[in-house]
Amino acid sequence: MGLEARMTGIETRCLAETALGVAAPREPSEKGCGVGDYILVVDDDPDVRNLILEVLRLLGFEARKAVDGQQALQIVEEHPPQAIVLDLMMPTLNGFLTLTRLQRDRKSRPIPIILLSGLAETNCSMHKLPGVVGVMRKGDFSVEGLRTLLSRAGIKAR
Repeated sequence: MGLEARMTGIETRCLAETALGVAAPREPSEKGCGVGDYILVVDDDPDVRNLILEVLRLLGFEARKAVDGQQALQIVEEHPPQAIVLDLMMPTLNGFLTLTRLQRDRKSRPIPIILLSGLAETNCSMHKLPGVVGVMRKGDFSVEGLRTLLSRAGIKAR
């Protein structure tokens, strides 16, 4: 099932619990390369955003949300996260511009970024962009794929 499918909160939690084989969040994770104590999920689609938030929480991470790039930049300015899952196609301020602004700021530059897009190809060169540790394609989302990219960013669940 791709992230494009519309799901209720209960369906989202059931999908995440089934994929993980757990029924409750674990203890908080170890810190990674970023500076904060949470992972920021930036996506304008509430179903996608909520699924990723739930999976992160079930993996043992504290997770917060932003609905667009502008809100993400405000959150990062106030309290930088340890990593960001960033959608590319959003209104107000898209992911490409958000990534550019994050990389310009010395305070946010070290934060690892996982790009999320319905447009991304597995062979694309977006993973070579500054600060990007990997790209997840929305239609191919998997818990293991997210866990792998978080590990690549130096972030591990307990």
